[in-house]
Amino acid sequence: MIIPPVPPPVHVIVDQVPITPGVPEWIRLLITGLSGLVIGLLMEYAKPLVAKRRLRKTMAALLKKEFVRNWAIVLAGIQILEDAVKKPEKEQRLVKLMPPLCAGIKNDRFEYYFAQFSMRSMRNTHFRISTICR
Repeated sequence: MIIPPVPPPVHVIVDQVPITPGVPEWIRLLITGLSGLVIGLLMEYAKPLVAKRRLRKTMAALLKKEFVRNWAIVLAGIQILEDAVKKPEKEQRLVKLMPPLCAGIKNDRFEYYFAQFSMRSMRNTHFRISTICR
């Protein structure tokens, strides 16, 4: 039986990380991690503020549309009442136009945003257009 020869020893040389002057690696990692944590925490507080600003702009645009529509109806009602005063013979016919006109006044968007963002205890005491037009 032949015994195989012993292989020569293998020498492995591992390069050492060169020591560079300046901030050590662990401190750079610590600074990076802490700065990421701080920015993440700040963004958690900033996200609702950005969303609130965006919602406020959308809400203002929608409420403006509703107000302009309702204001046009009110002006039409004022015109009808002025015509009724000027022409007493058409008064009954013109006054009959008022209930359908008042029914056209909507405050759905206002009610929604009031319920969402206003003082909830004041909900039952605020001005309701529907009580005037009855």
